[in-house]
Amino acid sequence: MITAPLTLYQSPPRFQLEQTLDALGEHLSAEQAVIYYEQSRLVQVTGGWRAGKSFVTALHLWARVLQGRLWWIVGPDYGSADAEYYYLVQWAISSELHQSHTTRREESNELTLNLSFGGEPIKIVTKSARHPERLGSVAPDGVYMVEAAQHSVEAYFQLIGRTAERRALLFFSGTLEGSMGWYADFHTDNAAGFGEFYDPEAVTMALPSWANRVIYPLGIDDPEILRQKRLLPEGIFEEKYAGKRTLPAHRVVKEFSIERNCGEPPWGPGIDMNRPVELWIDPGIAHPHAVLAVQFHGRTAWVIDIVYLREHTCQQVINECKRRPWWRLINYWVMDFAGRNRNAAGSSYWQIWGENLPGIPGGATKVALMAGYDRH
Repeated sequence: MITAPLTLYQSPPRFQLEQTLDALGEHLSAEQAVIYYEQSRLVQVTGGWRAGKSFVTALHLWARVLQGRLWWIVGPDYGSADAEYYYLVQWAISSELHQSHTTRREESNELTLNLSFGGEPIKIVTKSARHPERLGSVAPDGVYMVEAAQHSVEAYFQLIGRTAERRALLFFSGTLEGSMGWYADFHTDNAAGFGEFYDPEAVTMALPSWANRVIYPLGIDDPEILRQKRLLPEGIFEEKYAGKRTLPAHRVVKEFSIERNCGEPPWGPGIDMNRPVELWIDPGIAHPHAVLAVQFHGRTAWVIDIVYLREHTCQQVINECKRRPWWRLINYWVMDFAGRNRNAAGSSYWQIWGENLPGIPGGATKVALMAGYDRH
């Protein structure tokens, strides 16, 4: 059977984007314009407080509405998509392109234009990602994910999948929520050029608070922005006003996060009793004597148990380790280099551990701090 080819989404030419601004009478700040003209199919916008994320998101969609017949605005719930939706309703009416729209509360809403694409009327529909598995039905030409940091990663993956059929774009925006979770990781990975969420075709862009010239007429030099920068800790200002991810100041390894660094190993929860164990040891009495039991899958290290005791002798810590089921699986151990220093009794942590692990090789090599942090 021969079928007609799909009419797929294509990015609009720049002159069309410029004509849209002229028709609406809108003037953009430099920071807003960079996002408005961006033509990538996968765009993340991290915004500062009151940066005008809803306005820029809606404007990005409106300037492309002639390029497809179905557009989704997806929030973590239906109400979260209202701001963008009503910007679009307003522009449709003022442009005399409005045919109809709904105003249901906490339900899906739909704006229909008196325009068509590929023989179908152009529609903009709001959706909720509360149940990601329900984001189905007809494939859209573009998806706009709003308050994106509040979405689950499952919703993000589901929406990525929905863009395939019509080669649709996915534009998602929101404030970084505590610099944690998949949304913040996407920002970091694509800014750095590597990582789980990195994609060479993706673009991540910051929309700082001072991009909103209505609130901050002088932009980054506005007296209130300068005041906030002076009064707030640097990390809070960078995240909440500059729209940039910051990392917790109290962590030694600032890149650590529960989502990225914790999980279930490929063999399932707990210990694989058919796999060797390494011990990573940081001895101490006044500070905790820490022992990590580690099993590897390829080059990935999985910490499958921890012994972490304070005010215990070295031998007491070892005796606790001997009660763990992994003790007989140890094939290597490594210790903080300082563990080789002898104590007042003439023994060292290194010596005591070695006596309890006869014949099992161990290591204690000095490693520069940054090299150690960057090892994995």
